[in-house]
Amino acid sequence: MTVDTLDDTGQLITNEYYTIDNFWKPDNKGYRNDFYASEIQNSVYKPEQLERNAPMWFRYPNDIETTIQIAFSEPNWEFEEEQLSIDNPFFHLEKRVTFKDSILTLYFDYSAKQDHIPADQIEQYLNARKKLINETQYGIIKYGTNTATTMQVDEETNWYSVFILSYLAAIIFFIAAWRFEVRKRPEFEGTQFYPVSNSKFVIYSLFSLGIFINYWSYRNWKAIKEQQQSHIMPIARGIFAPLFFIPLLLELCKHSEQTFGKNKIMPVAVGFVLWLAIIISEVVSYNWEYGTWLFLVTPVLWLPLVNYIQNLKQPEQALEYHSQWRARQVIISIFMLPWLFYGLIYELYLLPNSTIVTGDKLWSYQVNFLKRKEIIPANENVQYFYSDAFVDFKTDGNGITENTIFSYWENEHGVLEKDQRRFSDIKKLNVDYAKSALLTTTLTVIDHNGDEMLLFLSHEDDLDKKFVAEVERLIKANTPATEQNAD
Repeated sequence: MTVDTLDDTGQLITNEYYTIDNFWKPDNKGYRNDFYASEIQNSVYKPEQLERNAPMWFRYPNDIETTIQIAFSEPNWEFEEEQLSIDNPFFHLEKRVTFKDSILTLYFDYSAKQDHIPADQIEQYLNARKKLINETQYGIIKYGTNTATTMQVDEETNWYSVFILSYLAAIIFFIAAWRFEVRKRPEFEGTQFYPVSNSKFVIYSLFSLGIFINYWSYRNWKAIKEQQQSHIMPIARGIFAPLFFIPLLLELCKHSEQTFGKNKIMPVAVGFVLWLAIIISEVVSYNWEYGTWLFLVTPVLWLPLVNYIQNLKQPEQALEYHSQWRARQVIISIFMLPWLFYGLIYELYLLPNSTIVTGDKLWSYQVNFLKRKEIIPANENVQYFYSDAFVDFKTDGNGITENTIFSYWENEHGVLEKDQRRFSDIKKLNVDYAKSALLTTTLTVIDHNGDEMLLFLSHEDDLDKKFVAEVERLIKANTPATEQNAD
């Protein structure tokens, strides 16, 4: 790549030349490849917060001219010439496609028209942006006969729909298979309760994210109702199984006294301690940052009851039947298990967190990545950090160190972009706080040259306000007293 700077015009000109091995990528129509006017596409970015009452920053002035030339060594290629113009209040784009002497030339000329997008024109801007993205992407297909055509990609595959439909299909299969088994389920004469092995109880309770505990409790309350001809509601007691742990223990203790003449389960006082542990684990697991790890212990707390029922003199076929793994249980476990693993990894901060975290929560390899990519200075430490990414923190993040505020993101073509400001260079902040925890707060950092830097922050637990307050404190601490008085 060669770089030239024209001092009289301020232009920066880069020339890049490539010889590409394995250029063609398999496609259902043959082989294909795509070309993008990347710098132009990156200039017309999509805001993460679409519903807004503040204008969106837009780079201006910004003029970009991109020419892509593809030289074909094979004969018989044909392309139609094309000329197109996109003009709107936000930007202007000229596009020309020509093919001559086996060289395909893609020419794009882009100019921004204003330095911000009004809040009430975001939808109009996004429609214009979509058209620009389509027109600055050019795809060629190679068929078996070596002819070519162009193809525009309008939208990416909606993987969210595939994800939801897959889970919906798994749930429908589970319910249908369960209802079929209920009709065909054998009756075991002499069965007093619902026996299941300790291993299946613990493993299936974990894989079903605790749902099997509710079902096991429901089945045993149903057996008690049939034995006593009472008016209790097994379904309700199954749904609220933790609250009915002590009543179920007392019923089993009564059964043990009548059957064996003594309590063979555990002292009621010990059961009360276990019940408190279950209630605490249920409550804390929803509010503690390591709640999923605590959840791993919950099924074990039920084992004294499970073990007592399992070792009663009941038909062995009943225990064997209920301890078997059926197809529906395996399938639902496979679909639920990733959520369990995700929660465990998420709480160790190996995956991006949904809220702003302090720097000491980050692992050393995460901090090393930030330093290796020069996102933060090598001699500074992260004070606060937030990543809006879903799986990989390397694709998105914002934060502050002792002396800088930083932001990085992966653009539509997988290229990492970054921005950084020292607190001493910052003139002011503009903050648009989110209205709910589901939305993100927008923080605009403006330096003394008028250049802007945009950050997106989680609104969860109002930590965005703490983040902004710390930035304001650091700006003030790094601003000379004379400038503060002047302001």
